Amino acid sequence: GMELETANAINKSYHKFDQLYDMKKLKLNSVYATGARGNATASYKVMKKDIQIHPSGYSNKAYKQRVSIDRSIRGDYRKKLESKIAKLEASGGSRGEISFYKTELKKEIAKPFKHSWTWTVSDDMADVFAHEFGHHVNYKLAMDGIIDGNELHMIFGGKDTSLSSVAKGTWKRGRKKQALKVSEYASKTVTENFAECWTAYHKGKTDLLFPKEIDFIEGIIEKIKR
Repeated sequence: GMELETANAINKSYHKFDQLYDMKKLKLNSVYATGARGNATASYKVMKKDIQIHPSGYSNKAYKQRVSIDRSIRGDYRKKLESKIAKLEASGGSRGEISFYKTELKKEIAKPFKHSWTWTVSDDMADVFAHEFGHHVNYKLAMDGIIDGNELHMIFGGKDTSLSSVAKGTWKRGRKKQALKVSEYASKTVTENFAECWTAYHKGKTDLLFPKEIDFIEGIIEKIKR
């Protein structure tokens, strides 16, 4: 049931990473379509080292439409507030009125989860593959001792390096909210934050990342590049 456009998008993303990185070292086993139902578009299976594409990800066109609609809805109210403020400032509106709308805008930006600019940094199924590949990079290199999994956990928002904290993805105070700068999905868990940051980095959206996150990703790249 997977559309050709989707397969081509995923293949393009895989080829990009294959050109950049030592795939023999990374040893991704397979990428395949699964009939498993659920909300996920794709998923990574740690023990099997597989990336699965779920039915909701079979159509690249449909996925792009969902992302576009989601961002339009999320950004609409903010844009209206910003437009109102700009018009009032240009026309010499009262300080009180301008202050009111600026406060509303500040509240809107500060709202967690539902009012992040976007659910995910992914624009299409090529990016979805990049996200799942980020999970593979995380787990494979940590299990092989090539990177320090605890260090990754801390840099991308983990509370501490205790076994329970790493297993549960417990956030450091304030970092879950900060992850919303990347996307709502990045604020789900520390590992999702890494995968979203990995995707954002490879899309050239480094402005969404903290300097330490960029440094860590580039450190990984040095270890796996061709």
